[in-house]
Amino acid sequence: MPIENWISVGLIPLFPLLLAVFHGLSRGVFRWEPSKKWVSASLILTLLASFVLSFLSLLDLVGEPDGSTLIDRIATWIGVGVGSSALVGGFALRFDPLSAVFALLVSGVAFLIALYSVIHMDSPPKEERSFDRFFGLFIFQVFAMLVLVLADNLLILLLGFALLVMSTQFLVGFFYADPDQARGATWAGTVGLIGFGGLLFSFMMVFRGLSQMGRPGLTLSQLEASLPALAVATVDLPAWLGGAGVPLPELLAFGVALGACSLASLWPFLCWLPQSARGPVPVSILLQTVTTLAAAGYILVRFSPWFSLAAVTSEWLAWLGALGAFAAALIACTRFDITRIMAWSSVSQFGLVLLAVGVGGYIEAVFHVIAHAFAKGVLLMGVGVIVLAVAGERDLRRMGNIGSRLTLTRIDLWIGVFALAGGLPLTAGFFSMQGVLEATLRSEAVPGMAFLQILALATFALTSFYLLRMIFLGLYGNTRLAAEVKWEAIEDPPPRILWPMGLLAGLTIGGSLIGLPQIWSDLLFSGEVQDSNSLENFISGVVPGTQAVTRESTQQWAAVGQAVGVTWLGAIPAITLYLIRPDWNDRISRAWSRFRAFASQWSVPEFSRSRAIWMRWVESARDEGEVPPFRGYSPGFPEHFLKIVQSGFLQHYLGFVAAGCFAILLYFMLARPGGG
Repeated sequence: MPIENWISVGLIPLFPLLLAVFHGLSRGVFRWEPSKKWVSASLILTLLASFVLSFLSLLDLVGEPDGSTLIDRIATWIGVGVGSSALVGGFALRFDPLSAVFALLVSGVAFLIALYSVIHMDSPPKEERSFDRFFGLFIFQVFAMLVLVLADNLLILLLGFALLVMSTQFLVGFFYADPDQARGATWAGTVGLIGFGGLLFSFMMVFRGLSQMGRPGLTLSQLEASLPALAVATVDLPAWLGGAGVPLPELLAFGVALGACSLASLWPFLCWLPQSARGPVPVSILLQTVTTLAAAGYILVRFSPWFSLAAVTSEWLAWLGALGAFAAALIACTRFDITRIMAWSSVSQFGLVLLAVGVGGYIEAVFHVIAHAFAKGVLLMGVGVIVLAVAGERDLRRMGNIGSRLTLTRIDLWIGVFALAGGLPLTAGFFSMQGVLEATLRSEAVPGMAFLQILALATFALTSFYLLRMIFLGLYGNTRLAAEVKWEAIEDPPPRILWPMGLLAGLTIGGSLIGLPQIWSDLLFSGEVQDSNSLENFISGVVPGTQAVTRESTQQWAAVGQAVGVTWLGAIPAITLYLIRPDWNDRISRAWSRFRAFASQWSVPEFSRSRAIWMRWVESARDEGEVPPFRGYSPGFPEHFLKIVQSGFLQHYLGFVAAGCFAILLYFMLARPGGG
C-alpha cells in the first residue's frame, strides 16, 4: 500500500546532492578551494544526516501496516495522456523494506568510510593531494547510489545508474595524469555504458510489453501488479532469426544481468575493477563496499521477480557466478599487489552473489552483500593503513613483519579475514556464505547442482588461502622493506582512523544477528527464538521467497561442516608455505620462474588463432609488471578502439546520445502492435 508525499524520503539524497553541487561550482566555476576542515566537516555531517533520515524513515515504515511503502513524489518529469490511461514518469522516490536496507547500508558505511578517508587523504605524498575535488566526487557517487536504491520508477533508476557509472569513471581516473589510471577509467566508463545499454534494453522491452497489454506504466508498483501478465508474454524474433517466440521475462532478466555484471566487473568485464585498485585506497573501499558492487546486487534483487520467471537466464547466472567466483579467487592467489588482491576478492565475492540469485536465494544474496560490505570495509581500511605505513608500497614481497608495529591494525585485519573467509562462526560473513551454499544445495531445478556446490566450496577454500597468504606475507615473517622506509616510523594510525575500523569490525560480528539461520538460533538459544532471520522477515514482502524445498536440519549441519572444513583446508597450505616453512614457498617460486622462462622461449604457433586470441585476452587482465608479456599481443588494440567511443569530447558524447534517442524513437515508430 503506497503512502505518498512522505517528505523525509526525498531528503535522504538531497543533502549529498547539495554538497556535490557546491563542490562542482566551487571547483569548476568559481575556482575556489575550500579549507580541508570545511570539506571534512561538511562531508561527515552530510552523510550523518542521510543516515539519520534513513533511520527515521525506517521507523516510519515499521510503524505502518505490513506491506506499506513510503513514496515521495517530488515533481512530474514526463506526462502523457489524461485520466486512467495517462502515463506519468516523475521524480519520485520509494522507501520499501529493500530500499530501506540498502539506504541504511549505503549512508551508514559511507559515513564510516568518510571518517577514515578524511585522515587518509590528508596523509599521502604531495602529488596525491586534491582534497576538495576527491570528496566532491566521493559525495556525488554516494548521491548517485542513493538515487538508484530509492528510485520509484524505471526512469529514475536509469538516471541513478548513469550517474553511478559517471562518478565511478571520475573516481577511478582521479589521478588522470597517470596513464594506467586514465586507462582504467576509460574501461570503467565503457563497461558501464554497456551495462546501461542492457538495462535500457530491458526497460524498453517491459514498457513495450505493458503497452501492448493496455497497461503502460513505469513505476515499480505497476510492474509488480503486471507481473502475472508479463509471466506469459512472449516476443517474436525477426524472421532472419527464425521468428520463434521468446519469453519476455528471459529478455528482461538478461538485460538486468548484463547491467549488474558490468558494475561488478564480473566476466566478461574483468577489466576495470582490478585496474582501479592502483588509485587512492578510499576509492577502492567505496567502490567495493557500498556503491558499484552493492548497486549490482541491488538491481539483481530488485528485479528478482523477473529472474524467478526466467529459468534459462537464472541457470546461466548461477553457472556464470560460480565459475566467475572460482576464477577470480584463483587469480587473487597469484597476485602480490595487496590492493589488487582485494579487488579480485571483491569480484569473486560478487560471483557468489550472482550464484545465489541464479539459484533463487535472493535474500541470501542481500545478506551476502551486507556481510561483504562490512568485512571488506575492515580489510581495505587496514590495507590503507599498511600502504601509508610503508610509504605507498603495495607489493607484498617488499613488506614482512610490519604486524609487530601495527598491533591494533593487525587485530582488525584478522577480524576481517575471519569474516570474509567464513571460517569463524558468529560473524556475518560466516552465515552469509553458509546461506549461499544452502541456497545452492536446495536448488534442485538447476542442472548440475553438484558441480555448483563443488565450485562454491572450492571458492571458499581459495578465499581462505589468499587472505592468509596476504596476512602472512605482509604482517609476519622477515622484514623485506625498502631502504627508504624507516622501521621506527611504522606505527598504528591515530584513533580517528582506528574508530571507523573498530566499528566496522564490530558490525562484522553484530551484523550476524540480522540473518541468523534458524538452526544456529536453535543451538544458541535452545529453540526459544522462532523466525530468527530478521532480514528475511523484513524484506520477504518485496523479494520473492527462496526455494520451497526445506532441507532437514541434519542436512543443513552437514553443509555447515563442509563449508568450515574446506575453509580450514584452504588455510593449511597458506599457513605451511608462508608461516611455518617459507623456504618451501621459495623453492616453488624458483621452480615456477624457471618453468616460465623456459615456456617463454616458445612462440605461439601461427596456426593456433584461438589460442592467440585467448592469450591476448588473458594478458589484458593481468597485472602490469608481474609477468613478461605474451608474444603477439598488441597493447594498442583496446586503446585504438576505445578512442572512438571514449574520446573525452563532450560533443562526441552528445552525438552518441542523440543517435541513441533517434534509434529508440525509430524503434517505437516502426514496431508493430503484434511484435516481431
